[in-house]
Amino acid sequence: MAKGLILLTSMIFFVYGLLCLFFPVEVLRYVVEGNVSSSSGIIEVRSNFGGLYISIAVILYILASKEATIRIGLISVLIIMLGMAAGRSLGIFIDGSPNWVMYLYLTAEIIVSSLSIVLLHKNQIKSITKKYT
Repeated sequence: MAKGLILLTSMIFFVYGLLCLFFPVEVLRYVVEGNVSSSSGIIEVRSNFGGLYISIAVILYILASKEATIRIGLISVLIIMLGMAAGRSLGIFIDGSPNWVMYLYLTAEIIVSSLSIVLLHKNQIKSITKKYT
């Protein structure tokens, strides 16, 4: 299950990254109900949402590929999701009036964070049990 969560998170980041890389204006219009009209703004979306998210996806995929790195993969997913949830929560608090997509993303970030914590705890118990049996 831990590997599955890491791979699912990787896949979501990869797909979202590809969408931002190739359709930055459309993604922003849908997600934030806004528009970026300058070349520099579009380049920034391609870089920070496209390139960065694809990079995160590749790193998570690599971490999920070996049993020895599953734990660090779960920790990585947890840190990424908590960081995104914290930033989104701060934005909702400071800026107010988020659209439904922001709440959907925040809910997903909280759920994935919670699953990561549960799986980390479960894997830790499994490791301890293995050690003493």
